[in-house]
Amino acid sequence: MTVSHRIVGYDTATDRRKFALEIPAKRMSAVRRIVSISDDDPNAYDSYELSEAQAQAIASMISSSTLPSDLAFFLECFANRSAQKQPPPQLRKRVKLA
Repeated sequence: MTVSHRIVGYDTATDRRKFALEIPAKRMSAVRRIVSISDDDPNAYDSYELSEAQAQAIASMISSSTLPSDLAFFLECFANRSAQKQPPPQLRKRVKLA
C-alpha cells in the first residue's frame, strides 16, 4: 500500500472539508522541515494541525495559488487505493447474488 499526503482545509463552523491540495512525494522532506512531525511517526501517518503560515509555505512550494482564508488546515495522510493490487481475473471469485 502506498500513501499520499495532502493539505486539507476544514470550515471551522461546520467541520466540513472545503479544500485539499495533494503534496508530491518528492516534497515531503521539505514539508517535514516546516511541520514538526514526531520521530515516532516516520511516514507522517498521523494528522498534523497546521498554522496558516505553515499551510501557505507548503502550498507555495506546490502551486502558485494562495490558500482560502478562515479554514483550519491539517497535513493528512491518505491510502492510495488505486495502488492496491487486484488479483488476476482467473483468481477472482464470482459471487452470484440472489
